[in-house]
Amino acid sequence: MTARLERHYRRAMLAYLRDYREAHADAIVATLLEAHGPTLRELPALVRSGLAERIRAATRHPAPWWADGLHLSALAMLLGCAAAAVSGLRYDWGLTGGLLLVTVLAALGRVRLALPAAALLALYVDLGGNGSGLGPGLPMGFWGTAIRIGHWQLTGMFWLPVALLAVLAALPWRPRPRGPVWIAAMAVLLAYGLALGTSGTWWALARGGVECGVLAAAIVAGAVARDARWALMGALYLVHAWAPLALLGSVGTSRAIVHWGVLAGLALLAAAASRRPVRT
Repeated sequence: MTARLERHYRRAMLAYLRDYREAHADAIVATLLEAHGPTLRELPALVRSGLAERIRAATRHPAPWWADGLHLSALAMLLGCAAAAVSGLRYDWGLTGGLLLVTVLAALGRVRLALPAAALLALYVDLGGNGSGLGPGLPMGFWGTAIRIGHWQLTGMFWLPVALLAVLAALPWRPRPRGPVWIAAMAVLLAYGLALGTSGTWWALARGGVECGVLAAAIVAGAVARDARWALMGALYLVHAWAPLALLGSVGTSRAIVHWGVLAGLALLAAAASRRPVRT
């Protein structure tokens, strides 16, 4: 039983960063086995503590919180661009490849390489892509409504992350490389667009669920670390998503209004939970 429990404790220690595990795992596991005996009650607390340590470690970077928040926002906006154009991805390999390239470069922290690539991608969209997938009246894809974003609304969505990348490239701090989650999320989104490319009610439900989950995670992360970078990401993502709708002067049906209202409420909770940190 003790050997089995030790294996469970060591698996739970995977929630911690590798450096922390290598330095403290043996001592923590030995202490738990000695203090609590053959019980699994400490496993949830061990996982929670490890995840909290990962969140706090994300704030230990020379760049100020707002610069890191801008980097997160740029990545979130790129995903928003892919989501808005999901029904046109299967017709336009240039758009698909450009989104993946820019996301990979930005996620690796190579913003000075990502900037010209993102600018070329936005210019490509501005010129209409290949003429088949990004034509006039691209559906926005919320709740099966008749809202369709035109050329200028779609182009504006692609230029907003370019603006953030330009700011990041001008700063003296290099953004830290992100984990593979951002690249994987873009790859899944692009694969969906290439395989199906539909933007009906089920797509809206899936997208809304993911958005709510990310903002809920931002609330938790901000509360644990007392850091506003995740709240900033949520706020700027909403600005990016609302911009084309504001230009159109419409948000669609009552279900779409509820969708945006829930996201706005979660973004406000993330800001309230985080509170701006003392360090800059």
